[in-house]
Amino acid sequence: MEYTFVEMPDVHKNGKRVVYPRQTHCQRISYETFLKECAQYGVNHPTMVGAMDCFVRAMYSFISNGHSVKIDGVGTFDIKLGMAEGVETQTVKEKGELYDTRSVQVQGINFIPDKKWIKNLQQSITLVKADGIKELKNVKTTKEERLAIAKEYLAENKFMKIETYQYLTGLSRSAAYRELVSFRKDSNSGITTSGDGAHKVYVLR
Repeated sequence: MEYTFVEMPDVHKNGKRVVYPRQTHCQRISYETFLKECAQYGVNHPTMVGAMDCFVRAMYSFISNGHSVKIDGVGTFDIKLGMAEGVETQTVKEKGELYDTRSVQVQGINFIPDKKWIKNLQQSITLVKADGIKELKNVKTTKEERLAIAKEYLAENKFMKIETYQYLTGLSRSAAYRELVSFRKDSNSGITTSGDGAHKVYVLR
């Protein structure tokens, strides 16, 4: 598997630049391609389709009832909750008073990979470094192109801060903030927030 180094400015603005490794993606494997690969291990297509359907149904049943699901050799899945769109914070007026349940919604699925799986990957994958260091550069883009840049970044990183989006797009901090807010308010953008106040970050829906 090939990887490269990506260079970015330090968000703490201390003059230093940060270099971190990032996988060079080949392609996204489709569901049908995955099923065909499974057939190479002795599981025919109809059986695999039925097994995957049962897997999805069982996962939905357990997770929707508040359970976490551990798959040996893969990892643990559980539900991710967050505040609804437009709800920044809520103040508890009296001790013991609950938040308005209408302000809480499902935002995704948390996944923690099995440590054995990670160990096996480390032992089986041959990492090959690509030449040079790729620098994330500022370019003139449309809002739609900047949204695509943000989603591509979030596809490879758990979260994004305003400073990161500012650098990726070349926008000023205030413009970057306003644009991220507009993405969060647009249910079709694919981007929302996690956390509050100084800890707020932007994540994929």
